[in-house]
This record gives sequence, C-alpha cells and structure tokens, in this order.
Amino acid sequence: MGMDKRIIFLFVVVLVGLVYADDLVYYDGECNYDGSGLVRFNSYNSDVRIYTNDVNLKASYLLHDVLPQDRFDLKGNWNGDYFLQGDDTSKELISYTVDYRSFNKKGSYLIEANYTLNNVSKIVKGKLDCPGFFYSCNEFYLEIINCTTKDNKDFESYIIIKGLNQSIFKAMNIFDNVGYTFNLDKRYTDKLGKFSNQGSLPLESGFSILGNDMYLLRAEFDNNFVKSFNAKFLEIQECLDKTKYPNLFLFSYKECSVENDIAEDIFVNYGNVSEFIEEQPLSVKSVDFDLENDKDEERNGFWSILLIFFGFLVILIIIKRLINHRKS
Repeated sequence: MGMDKRIIFLFVVVLVGLVYADDLVYYDGECNYDGSGLVRFNSYNSDVRIYTNDVNLKASYLLHDVLPQDRFDLKGNWNGDYFLQGDDTSKELISYTVDYRSFNKKGSYLIEANYTLNNVSKIVKGKLDCPGFFYSCNEFYLEIINCTTKDNKDFESYIIIKGLNQSIFKAMNIFDNVGYTFNLDKRYTDKLGKFSNQGSLPLESGFSILGNDMYLLRAEFDNNFVKSFNAKFLEIQECLDKTKYPNLFLFSYKECSVENDIAEDIFVNYGNVSEFIEEQPLSVKSVDFDLENDKDEERNGFWSILLIFFGFLVILIIIKRLINHRKS
C-alpha cells in the first residue's frame, strides 16, 4: 500500500470515528435549589437510532472544578424513547429529569452518558454547574396543634414545623423563615412595635424545642386573650406553585381556646370576662337594696300587729269597767 493510500485510509478511519463520536451529543443542563436537575442531549446522525433505555447516566463532583470524585448514577426519567437527528439550526433535544437531592454539593459536576452502538462502547461527557442543595418543598410541613390563653395572661401553642434544617448551605429557623399572626381580644404591642389587636409575636414570647419537629410557643399578655392564631413558611416562593406541589401544608390556622377561673357559662353569657367583673358589684348592690326593703316591711307589719293588740286590750278594759259600774 502506497503512502498516499495509507494517508487516505487513516483519514477515513478518523472521519468514521468522528461521525460515531457525534452520534449522541451533550447539549446543556441546569440545576435546581432542591438538588434536582435537567440534562439535554441530541443526535447528529440520522442513520442510527439510539434508544434512551440503552443510555446510562453518571455524574462526578469536580473538586476545584477539575478533579472528578464521588462518581454516582443519576436517577430520573427521559422524556422520549430515542434520540432524534438534528442540526445547529433545528435541534431535536431529548432531556433527562434528575431526581431531587442528586446534586447536593455546590460547584461543577461532570456528566457522562454511556451507551453501546454497533458493539462499540461510547461515552459522551458534559459539564453542569449547580448551586447546591438548599431544600426540598416536599419536606416542608407546618401544623398548629392547639393554642390556649389561661387567665387572660399566659398563652401556649404546640406547633409542628418540619423541613427547616435540610441544607448546610442555607440556614433556616423558626424566626426568619416562619411568620406568625395573632388575633387578640384587645390591642397589644408586638415585636415589630405595632400596637393593634392583630400582629406578630408579642414582646414577651419564646420557643421551646420539644423534639420530633415539635415546638412550644409561650407568650404573656396583660388582661388579654388570643382569639385565633396562624403561621406560614416564608421565603420559599418556589414551593407555592400548586401545579407542582398541590398537597403541601405550608400554612396553618387555629381558633384558640380560653381557660379561666370564672365559669364557662358566665363567659358565654357576657362575652368578656372583664365586663362581667365590672358589672358584678352593681348586681350585688341591687340585691342588698331589695333585702333592706324586705326588712322594713317586716318591721312595719310587726308594729301594726302590736298596735292592734294594745287597742283591743284597751277596749276590753273599758268595757269591763262599764259593766262593773252598772252593777254597782
């Protein structure tokens, strides 16, 4: 074989290799706040059909954006059965949706698509930049179990709050990422300085951690009680999409109870304990007034009977003297 033929042969081999290398091409990808992602591929060869079930996807974290480490399988779903031929002007993209909590670290990932075509193993590589795992909407949950004010002073509420400590990259807590709204009988001053019967946490309030995502909220009021109370997650706008997350419990409302030393039926009749206490002395005075009237009537009756008795006795004495005088 002459030199020219050898050169032509090598050129053909290289060209064929390039064609096969372009059978499947990594196009681009994106990462989400919950560690999920999307990677897209397309094919430039219309003579072959590569089925998505025959493609195995793996990812490796790139340490210092260079060194691959911690290689793992990507779990998710393709949006098609096979790859379509496309070109630069009309790209037929097939995407793979990666499950959440896959890209947990912040940084770059090496994406590898392994497949076999004509008994030849092939690999396509791409790069994906990720913000790291912040939180998963499905792990958030909020429920107010109960809320009670005792003696118009001490308020307590047991609350379940889940999903705050999901990520080391985004710190979340019960003060900055949960909002609270109180509806009281009278006006009070909350921590924001608002003076109204509706506001946020009162000045005298605090939380206790009970375990298993249960919290105890305590607050103090001055001659006041909580009618209702609600709480909701803040700064998680992505989770408010009802089309993606229709069954999330991100908000909770509770009508609160009141415990008091005064009988419950009295509270129901008067509607406000303080009003009952203010009106009570008036009813006592009216009762005392009626008692005095009754005593006066009893005294008047006694003297009337006594006068009648003495009058009758005087008449008997007079009659007896008249009879004795006639006999004599």
